[in-house]
Amino acid sequence: MTFSIHRLGVERLDDFLALAVDRQWAPEREKCRLLYEIGEVHGIDAPDGDGLAATVALVRFGTRVTAISMMLVARRYERQGIGGRLMRHALDLAGTETTTLSATTYGRPLYERLGFRATGVCDVYTGAFTGTASGRTEKLTDLAAVTKLDEEVFGAPRTELFARLPDFCESFRVTDGGFGGAWHNGHVTVLGPVVAGSAADAEDLLSDLAADVTGPIRVESVLPAAARWARDHGLTPAFSTTLMEYGKPMTTDISRVYTPVMQALT
Repeated sequence: MTFSIHRLGVERLDDFLALAVDRQWAPEREKCRLLYEIGEVHGIDAPDGDGLAATVALVRFGTRVTAISMMLVARRYERQGIGGRLMRHALDLAGTETTTLSATTYGRPLYERLGFRATGVCDVYTGAFTGTASGRTEKLTDLAAVTKLDEEVFGAPRTELFARLPDFCESFRVTDGGFGGAWHNGHVTVLGPVVAGSAADAEDLLSDLAADVTGPIRVESVLPAAARWARDHGLTPAFSTTLMEYGKPMTTDISRVYTPVMQALT
């Protein structure tokens, strides 16, 4: 059976989401639309004419790093080598010093075979916020300063992403040496990114962001302090993924990144 990989336009967003549901993922429309806006999505049309057989998304940050996500193969086409072929295609397209992704238990063996190495863990918590606002953070007023701080911490320029965050996020707050955002994704609000110079500042940002929104929240913790905050404020563990990279090691100051913008952009 012949499979042709090609770039997918945003008009295929519904097919993209349907494939996620096929793999028992949530149909995260807001997240996927952002990936289209700042990156590119590639895929394979299903030979049976029913949507997509496979997808992968890439977002480049300068020449330094490409974040790969949404590597999905429809259940009826799995175990035919499609995943490996699509990932090799994505690595060829990336063209950056480093490639990163967040791996499920199911996908990790493939990535390891391709040369990815584990760099950390992302623990996801969800639930209803039971705390109160700290009152020690401020609303965003200087996007340029936040974008500069992110480049310092992350280790690569993410100007296009951060230009969109004020509109993408329901709430965006800052503190001395830190910042945080909260954005709606389906039935939950994700608290991320959260970057701070100390655990106390990160907890203040998380509390104020959570207090700004209604309904269930989600925290994608990459540092113990964020996980502790989640457990202490009514959230329960949902699942975990492995953070992985390929190529030149990233220089991200992980001591200041409590939650990413989203797992797709770690």
